[in-house]
Amino acid sequence: MRNSNHFDTELEDLTDRSIGKWLKQQSLDTDSFGALLAFLEAKSESINNNSAISKQVIKAILDASNSLEAAGNNELASKFIYLLELMVIGEAASDRKKGVPRII
Repeated sequence: MRNSNHFDTELEDLTDRSIGKWLKQQSLDTDSFGALLAFLEAKSESINNNSAISKQVIKAILDASNSLEAAGNNELASKFIYLLELMVIGEAASDRKKGVPRII
């Protein structure tokens, strides 16, 4: 089984199509950022029990959030930060649903 914290070429490609495009052309492609967020949400499912999060994942989340804030899309930027917060406490994107109370 492949460690989900190893370098991920698909993540690198999605990062380049979204963040890279913004940095190179100042062109915000929200669909690419949405695809990146969906990929990271799926990845959170496989690393939620790990004791560490790869630097590549953290960098992708922070760079996406910073790029979106610079472009004025704070709503989408906050979704990336929220995902990072979930990952840090060992949870996945599917563990929390908006408007649904958590029972511990």
